[in-house]
Amino acid sequence: MAPKKQGGSGKKLTKREQILLLILLIAVVGFGYVYFMLLPMMDEIELQKTELDVLETEYNQMRDLVDREEEITQDYEALREEIGVYHDEFFPTTNQEHFIKVLELDFLADNDLNVPALTFQRPEVMSFGEGDQELQSEVYHTRIALPYEGSYEGLRELIRRLEEYDQKVRINNLSITEDQEDDIYFGNMLIELYSIPQEDYIYPWEADLPNYAQASAYDRSLFYFSEVGEEPEENDVEDPDEEEPDNGNGDNGNEEADDPEEDDDDEADDDDDDEDPADPGDYMTYRVEPGDTLNQISLDFYGTTAYVGEIMELNDITNPRRLLWGTTIRLPRP
Repeated sequence: MAPKKQGGSGKKLTKREQILLLILLIAVVGFGYVYFMLLPMMDEIELQKTELDVLETEYNQMRDLVDREEEITQDYEALREEIGVYHDEFFPTTNQEHFIKVLELDFLADNDLNVPALTFQRPEVMSFGEGDQELQSEVYHTRIALPYEGSYEGLRELIRRLEEYDQKVRINNLSITEDQEDDIYFGNMLIELYSIPQEDYIYPWEADLPNYAQASAYDRSLFYFSEVGEEPEENDVEDPDEEEPDNGNGDNGNEEADDPEEDDDDEADDDDDDEDPADPGDYMTYRVEPGDTLNQISLDFYGTTAYVGEIMELNDITNPRRLLWGTTIRLPRP
């Protein structure tokens, strides 16, 4: 009897098993394709669709802006005009030279008020709004101390001009004293001028020096001078070598000649009159500030009010209440 073969190829898969194995292989390959390739592609497609929607929205907005260009331009011009009107209510600069010119031409022209001095304080900023500094609107206000003297009508005219001025000006403080003997009013005024500085500001007046040849003397006003009147008459100077006609007395008309000693005395008296009655070494100077009084100045420098009379005498002050801001007075050394 022949022996059986061992170690053969084993049991063969049936047709059904082969079909099932093929189906499993197809399922694994299909799952791998879907998971590793199809799903990422679907996500990318969704992302692209989202970006496309955003681009379409932006495109539509831009189309709307283009369609509304004329309307936007009109709104912009209206807003720009509104801002311009707002800025026109303020001074375009904090330049002191600009303010002095405004005082001269707009407030004190054709007015009998005399202004002997001006005292400017440093401009201070007033911020409006919240948030970033760039979004804030900054308004500067400059205080000017303005001592004055003149008629009551002139003072009322100045106040009227300040209140009705096109740009913002405010009277912060006002003191009035009447001099019944001279029928004039004097005092001090503190005004505030409000500014929004403009980058394109240009000084609007010609920077010419005043024609001092048209003025004769300082008339106690900071802005105006007394006009030159008639030219002084020139006196004929006699030639000392010219012989005078003989008057018959044989003294060539020198009968009334002045005594040389008397002339010397007169010249000495004139020299004494020209000298300053107060030696600069005997006094010190002080610039009057807003709110100062003679009593307060005497207390500050000497600790007593006993020097008020001496200060008045040294500065020819007849009324202790007539103390103008910005003026320089003499104070006796203690």
